[in-house]
Amino acid sequence: MAKRLSKHFKLNKSQAELDFVDVDLTGDMPLYIDPYTLSKRQDQWSVEASNLVVDFFQQAIDHIRRGEESEAKLTCPR
Repeated sequence: MAKRLSKHFKLNKSQAELDFVDVDLTGDMPLYIDPYTLSKRQDQWSVEASNLVVDFFQQAIDHIRRGEESEAKLTCPR
């Protein structure tokens, strides 16, 4: 049975009432976040999240351009 973050912390709120995705703590959950949407929003959280996405991919690209394949794979683990 799935154990959600909100249940673990006894928040007593539905997904619609939460400001985050109520993930299942017992398994992995595929989730897509649109980086374009993050880049267009101007609130502090969205700006910081967008910067993290850009920095992540820039680091991977930098490793690839320097021929550092193993480091690039560490940046993007599977």
